[in-house]
Amino acid sequence: DMGCVVTPPAGIAPNLAVQIAPGKWRCEFWLYDLDTIGPELYCKGAEVFSGPFALNNWNIVANPLGAPVTGSFFDPLATVDTSAVPYQLKINSYYDPSVLPAKETEFIGGVGPFIQNAELKYLAAKEESFDFGWTFNLEPFALALPPATSRGSTIDYATVTLYMYLNDEEFAIIEGDDLELFSSNSRNLNGGVLLTESRHGLLSIPLKLGDELILRASWTSPSRATLLLYGQNIVSTSQEACAAHTYIPPLYAADDWTGVKQVKARVESVGTFIMSYDAADSCWVSHERIKLPKNGEYYKVYYEAFDSCHNYSIDSCYIYVKDRVKPVPVMDKSISVTLSDKKVWLGVDAFDEGSSDNCGVNLVLIRRADWQEACVDLCSKLDTCYISKHHDTIWQPVLETNKDIDEVEAHYANILKWLCEDETLCGEIVYNAWIYDLMKYASLECKEHAYDFDFKKVFKQAYDSSAVFRNKFDTCDPDSLETLTTEERFSPFHFNPGDLVDLYEQLGGGWSDAVPFSCDDACGPVVVEMMVMDYWCNWTKIWDQVWVEDKTPPKVVKDVLTSETISCKTYRDNRYAYTKEQHPVSIEYLVEKGKTGDVEAFSVLDQIFGGYEKAWLDPYGNYVDSNGDSIQCDITFFDSTCDCTTRVEKIYVYDEHLGYYWKDSLITDCFYEQDTLTFQKGIIAVNCAENVFCEQEIWCEIDHCGEGYLHRKFKIWQSCADSFYYHQQVSNTERHPVDTIYRHQRIYIGNNCELNKYMFTIPADTTINVCGVQYDRQGNVTGDAGPENTGYVKYKFDDNCRLIGIGHQDKVFKIVGGDEACYKIVRTWYLADWCGVGGEPVKENWWEYAGLVLDSCVQHILVIDETPPVCEIKGPVMPGDTVEMGGCAYQLNAKIMASDLCGLTQFDWELKIRSNQGDFTLLDDGDGILNASDEEFTISSPGLLPGDYKLIVHVKDECNNESYCDYPFSIKSVKKPTAICFTSLTVKLTPWDRDQDGVVDTAHAIVWASECNRSSSPTCGDDSVEYRLELLTGNEDDNTAAGDLDFLELGCADIGTRMVRLWVISHPSKTVDYCDLVLVVQSDYDGCPDISATNSGPLNKDLQQAENRPANRQAMEGGQEIHLSPSPLSSSFFQTDKITLAQNYPN
Repeated sequence: DMGCVVTPPAGIAPNLAVQIAPGKWRCEFWLYDLDTIGPELYCKGAEVFSGPFALNNWNIVANPLGAPVTGSFFDPLATVDTSAVPYQLKINSYYDPSVLPAKETEFIGGVGPFIQNAELKYLAAKEESFDFGWTFNLEPFALALPPATSRGSTIDYATVTLYMYLNDEEFAIIEGDDLELFSSNSRNLNGGVLLTESRHGLLSIPLKLGDELILRASWTSPSRATLLLYGQNIVSTSQEACAAHTYIPPLYAADDWTGVKQVKARVESVGTFIMSYDAADSCWVSHERIKLPKNGEYYKVYYEAFDSCHNYSIDSCYIYVKDRVKPVPVMDKSISVTLSDKKVWLGVDAFDEGSSDNCGVNLVLIRRADWQEACVDLCSKLDTCYISKHHDTIWQPVLETNKDIDEVEAHYANILKWLCEDETLCGEIVYNAWIYDLMKYASLECKEHAYDFDFKKVFKQAYDSSAVFRNKFDTCDPDSLETLTTEERFSPFHFNPGDLVDLYEQLGGGWSDAVPFSCDDACGPVVVEMMVMDYWCNWTKIWDQVWVEDKTPPKVVKDVLTSETISCKTYRDNRYAYTKEQHPVSIEYLVEKGKTGDVEAFSVLDQIFGGYEKAWLDPYGNYVDSNGDSIQCDITFFDSTCDCTTRVEKIYVYDEHLGYYWKDSLITDCFYEQDTLTFQKGIIAVNCAENVFCEQEIWCEIDHCGEGYLHRKFKIWQSCADSFYYHQQVSNTERHPVDTIYRHQRIYIGNNCELNKYMFTIPADTTINVCGVQYDRQGNVTGDAGPENTGYVKYKFDDNCRLIGIGHQDKVFKIVGGDEACYKIVRTWYLADWCGVGGEPVKENWWEYAGLVLDSCVQHILVIDETPPVCEIKGPVMPGDTVEMGGCAYQLNAKIMASDLCGLTQFDWELKIRSNQGDFTLLDDGDGILNASDEEFTISSPGLLPGDYKLIVHVKDECNNESYCDYPFSIKSVKKPTAICFTSLTVKLTPWDRDQDGVVDTAHAIVWASECNRSSSPTCGDDSVEYRLELLTGNEDDNTAAGDLDFLELGCADIGTRMVRLWVISHPSKTVDYCDLVLVVQSDYDGCPDISATNSGPLNKDLQQAENRPANRQAMEGGQEIHLSPSPLSSSFFQTDKITLAQNYPN
């Protein structure tokens, strides 16, 4: 409802308002829409926010106020500009007018309305590297605020903080102020870095799985500020020059009003280039390649884009030139090394034949492919570098620094020191590869592992977890790590040791300015590697074979002893150790082995007689061995010679008539004594012992007596294997002819002792206990009294330098009338040396020829038989057993078996019987003559009665040795009494009134045993008989008379026919026999019932048993036995040989 009061005239000419009605005015004017905004630009260089680093994998926060922001100045889309992703990400400033000062004169530097507090967070999903460029762009302050001088300050600046956090470890990206203030209050109040102009840089952040990367930026600025994150535009130099030939990065340019009319690019110190639009890629490009020499810095490209209204926009980007071209190594292919000493060095200049690089060669180093083992022992001294929680250990060799102790290790230690301390470009890379390779070798080769040891894995664990371990690689001086800026530490042009394990594996250690060669390399190729590295740490390796030869000829400076004499004994004594035999061996054995080329036999002979030893001349003029010890040339040789001494000694001797007695004896002892000789060891002055060879040839000239010469021929020369001289890479100058040196040694083997009988061991006079003597076909004694038992003559000087002849002749005497010996053998030993008579004679009895016998000795042997004869008695029973005779007297027939090696002469015997008093008395005797070694004869003695006897036999041999043998036995009569009974008896029962009532109650009869006897008689020597009687029942009681009585009581129950057995017992021998008879029991039936019908069967049965009864065995006089079988029983027999016992027969 409120109106606007207009006071005419309204407006200003020519735009005056015209009133067309009350309260209403009309005004006319022109409105121009002018285009004042230039095109939108950004550089399409390398992508950064793509792949794993795509923007959706980041968490981005841009909120400087720390709380939700309202107001027209808050525009998140404009603050975090993603329009140029993936090429770049732009973080703009917030504009906050609340921070403007109330008065311009109160404005404080470093504080302004353009603020930001942004954070970008990323979590690594794998091992990777985030490579990006950054620019903090600060617009000139004059565009934002009045001149500083009008506000009371002389300088305007922005306060900026740009940090990177890697796993909570903080790294400042923007470091260092652009100015120094006299007052530090502003710095303390605002914090951060004070900038007056823009900053930029490149970073490469290595990430492992799970790493958290945070980029944090905050600022407050008087003018508009922007943070750009973009891809790195790095181009490589070309192969031909140290410059990059590249195109200007494409530019995105767009204008929504009039369109882009023209785009230009200007490169500082290079030129300006017109760009054209590429519709396919929707960007502006330049088709002209530009040359950007590598300058160690960067090239800034300025873009200018114009629209049709002549508005323009300016943008820029950076191009970094990096040398990624590897050097070109050139190595001499015909290098050979001549060893003038045991160890020589060859420098890198001898191998480098003009290696080149487009940006210049930085380092040229060489090494042996086997540097870890050639001329060094890296395992001799180790130090612990790292121990994991699983006790996996990384070791590092400790190199010797004193060249007098180890020349090669000291050289390597100096190289490492130079690489570390000289600050040579890329020297740290080579140094780290050295250290890595030393650790790898020590950990894998110097220590044993029970399982597969993954060194690379453990190395990475050590580098990631141990700061002490990292300090060995981050820099040569661990303290200088703190001085590295973030840009230096994470520069894409700076190597990160933790990520260069593969580089260290490929590059390795051992690199030096020279390589050593030793005698171990002579006559063979050594692989030498050369590494060329440029100033951008690009490197290339090349290798070749170097042929090594020792051309220093050997020189004999001292010879072995050329001739000497040794004894046969020493030559053949087993006194020298030889590993192929368990026991010591002789020189002769070693010589025979040497003839077959046995190397160990040659070595032992060298120790005995001297050989040629390789030696070197030390600084003091002494010849030393490979260990530097002086060589002792004298060899002490222990030879043998003979000597004899005499002495008088009492000995205990034996006489065939007198026995043993003492007598004086002159004893001569011959023995060996030690003699000492000195042989000489030969010396060959050499340079490389491995290529100086010494062959030995050995032979003998020994005659049939074992004497002669031992020859040793030495062939000494220097040479390589044939393959060396015929290899195509070995030059003609190296194929020189082989020079050979010959030396000869002759040793005489002889005998320096005259032969005499005291050099023999003569068997002593002896006594042997044998029976008789045996003879060979020559009439000499053999067997127990022969030399094989009494001993042979032996040559105790067993030197095998003589053909010793030993023979003997025996004379045997029978000793009569002496009790000490049986025979006496006089054995004469004959001694000879066939070497003095032209060889061994063919005749067996050579001792009969006086000219062949050197000497003789006599040995007396007494043969004494102390062995008694052996006799054995074989009688009718075993000794101590009993002879059972069937007659009344016994004749003894005993067989005597006697034997004696010396022969039996006579025997006698006695037969004794034990008396009632218990002692033995002579009963019979006899004697006889024997005349054989083995004799068998019989002794008989008749008429022997029962009793205990002992037969004693006495035999004698020719040497009056006696022997007794006895035969105890007993004689027992086993003849039974003669049992003859009636064949049949008939018994009638007598009626009997037992109760005296006048009535017959039963019938009864008694049969006496004697009534059954007919004509029985006692055993021989007995004087009476006794009888027993029993009814046969068919059980075991029938076989013995035990319990039987001398009568049978019969009643009515016994009526009928019964078998009865009569037992006849002879006294006092108590021998027993029996006879069976038929007993017929009858009754008139008075007192007994009629049982006639029941008694017909048993008689026939009893008769059958009588027929089958076994025969009686009867012992007869004289030991003969007869068997009586019963005749078949018949009725007629019973009729003619039966007795009826009447009632009135006395009972």
